[in-house]
Formats: sequence, C-alpha cells, structure tokens
Amino acid sequence: MEVSGDGRLASPGVRFPPPLVYVLPFFASFLLNERVEFLIAGAGAGAVQLTAGTVMMAAGFLLMAWGLIRTRSRAIRCISDC
Repeated sequence: MEVSGDGRLASPGVRFPPPLVYVLPFFASFLLNERVEFLIAGAGAGAVQLTAGTVMMAAGFLLMAWGLIRTRSRAIRCISDC
C-alpha cells in the first residue's frame, strides 16, 4: 500500500468495490439455477440441492464470522450519524 509523506495511507486500502460482495453471489446463484433446476416438489429437496444449499450457507456463515472477527480484532468502531 502506498503511504503519503505524513505517514497516512494514500488510499483506504479497499481491494475491490464492496457491492461485489453482494452482486457476485447473486449472479452465481442465478447461473447455478439456470444449470440445475431447483424446483422443490412434494418429495423435498434432492441431493444436489441440499449439497449446494449447505455449501452456500457455510460460505455465508464463514464470510460473516471472518468479518466479525476481523472487525473485533482491529477494534474498529461503527460510527453512525443517523
């Protein structure tokens, strides 16, 4: 990361735009739904549906836990002017 003359970071250090965290999983699930039909009929969810759902839920929880741990370990405070 680039540091300015007074020791501060020259940029906020964001590697990619934060909305991608929300948009990319949406498009991934859309493409997955196009490839594999995800209609749940009377027999319930199939093995592919359960596996894909479990993987996606686990990935979501891991991402959430990583964010919480990182925020707490760096003592970042949420500032709200609302």
